Amino acid sequence: MDDSLYSRYMHMANVNEGLVSPVGRVWRYLRKNHPTVDLYTADESHPSATGSYVAMCAFYTTIFHKDPTAITYDYTVKAADAKIIREAAKLIVFDSLSNWNVGKFDPKPNFSFTQKKIQLRFQTLRLILRTTLGLLAMGIVLTSKIQLMYTIPLANSI
Repeated sequence: MDDSLYSRYMHMANVNEGLVSPVGRVWRYLRKNHPTVDLYTADESHPSATGSYVAMCAFYTTIFHKDPTAITYDYTVKAADAKIIREAAKLIVFDSLSNWNVGKFDPKPNFSFTQKKIQLRFQTLRLILRTTLGLLAMGIVLTSKIQLMYTIPLANSI
């Protein structure tokens, strides 16, 4: 099921010029390679604090394009588990940013200048978020476009 979801989310990301934060892929890697890391709450359906930390590491890496092994905050997660999770996010996300469209559709500012003011216009990133929790798969798609304009008055020159 994870592979078909991956395919669909990547298709949506490409069509909508978005990027994917591969939380499900990091989660799957951890379940396979580090089964002692407890990702679920007692109901075995919802993420534990540790499972939420996995999502945070994946999103941090995707949004900021930074190596998650540099994160020093462990939240309420055991230090050893937090280190394993950060290393997994580095392996799955950071070492393969282009696989998730990171950088491919980054917004490009459009500057226009006039004699008395500067206008800056840009659009935000459209972001496709994905998480897979065991057999329960949930996808959240954010593709909102927001255009912002800011005018900076310039001082009169003499």
